[in-house]
Amino acid sequence: MAKITFSKETYLKWFEEMMLMRRFEEKIAQLYGQQKIRGFCHLYIGQEAIVAATMSALIKEDKIITAYRDHAHALGCGISANEIMAELYGKVTGCTKGKGG
Repeated sequence: MAKITFSKETYLKWFEEMMLMRRFEEKIAQLYGQQKIRGFCHLYIGQEAIVAATMSALIKEDKIITAYRDHAHALGCGISANEIMAELYGKVTGCTKGKGG
């Protein structure tokens, strides 16, 4: 079996993405605990590496489907943290105009 290697830059990119995902999820957990975000809150903490690596293997035309625990997926797809947070607050500036929050 051929050994696959990745560059230092790739590892650093994954690390940065995973840190963004983790901090975002931690903030969501805090806001949910303060009852500022309503509904259900399924966190992705501890699984960030899956999204970071998977998203880097996809091409632009690929589609993904999630059921829940999808904040990290949205970040991995390039949706801004501001748009996702606005969505969780039910704001029209959210990534689906507040309908999913």
